[in-house]
Amino acid sequence: MPISIESALLEFYSRGEITRREIEDRTGEAISFGDLLGQLHQRGLPLPRVKSDPRSPGVRLIKELAEKAGRRAG
Repeated sequence: MPISIESALLEFYSRGEITRREIEDRTGEAISFGDLLGQLHQRGLPLPRVKSDPRSPGVRLIKELAEKAGRRAG
């Protein structure tokens, strides 16, 4: 059963003020990204908006994978 995360911590995360790892540090529990997203959704909180570099390898990879998926679907 997933741990219940305090509303305040979820609000901090939603605003991009803390990371998932910081929530783990504060709760002393391992928290999966899926559990975190589920609890944000249950409380009606948006995903954090974190600035990213569009030239970073991770952003380029996600864009490339999304484009490939779009070509296969179309």
